[in-house]
Amino acid sequence: MGDTYILNGESYTILGISGFGDSFFVPYKSLAATADILAVCVVTDEELSDTETKDFVNNLEKIFDSAYVVSPEIDDGQFDSFKLMMVVVALLLCLGIFNLSYLYMFILEQRRKQYAIFQICGCTRVRGVMIYLGEIFLISAGVFVLSALLFRFIVLPVIAVFDPLTVIALPLTSYLGLFVCYIAVMFCVFLPGIIKYASRTVALQYKN
Repeated sequence: MGDTYILNGESYTILGISGFGDSFFVPYKSLAATADILAVCVVTDEELSDTETKDFVNNLEKIFDSAYVVSPEIDDGQFDSFKLMMVVVALLLCLGIFNLSYLYMFILEQRRKQYAIFQICGCTRVRGVMIYLGEIFLISAGVFVLSALLFRFIVLPVIAVFDPLTVIALPLTSYLGLFVCYIAVMFCVFLPGIIKYASRTVALQYKN
């Protein structure tokens, strides 16, 4: 208990006993000197590339002499559950975007006289669309980053207690891909309404 090892420049400390399925992983330090060690399990904070995995395995073989190191094998069933979870999250995200679009268009209706002044001052339809799309992008990006940070540092550690592979399955590229899809859906949903709104004449903007 409490042993620390340096692997690939990262410090790893054996903290305690954790159960996984029908097996229990026992802390290396807690075993008696004469005890037979059947296996040592290492869980990293994020997914490793092929090169990093090879370096990791080489370092493990140096620490544990005469050891047979097996690279991690991912249970397809667990990843199927993970993909299902991602689909559910994506559907909820799309539902939230559609609800947000109705709210945002309502807010724009309350600001139509302000936009009419912009038009009188020379704001074209294209420029008006760009202004509101930029506003949507800044708000959406801020909300997404805040939500991702809360999920990564508050929600995910709790999930990882029950399923350590969830952390491995969520590298930085997952967040970037989700962000790109999120912004693309936002633009597709908001763009028609914003174009219609920006195409109104000054007289229609002032009409009650």
